[in-house]
Amino acid sequence: MPFLGYLLYPETTRLAKRSRRRYIQKIRDYTQRLEKGIWSQREYQSHVTPLTAFTQHADAKAFRMSVFQRMLE
Repeated sequence: MPFLGYLLYPETTRLAKRSRRRYIQKIRDYTQRLEKGIWSQREYQSHVTPLTAFTQHADAKAFRMSVFQRMLE
């Protein structure tokens, strides 16, 4: 059952597809701002922390790791 960007199941909570896409898009955008010098490390952290916290309410650890792994490649 979809609810506030999550898919709720009896045994688990997952991120909705739209939430996963938005997370990837925002992480890329934020990382580019950091790399271009538009944002400081502190500004980057202040935006990425709540974005990542949203995903922590779901069973999304593997998803987060894959996103950051792809960024390092």
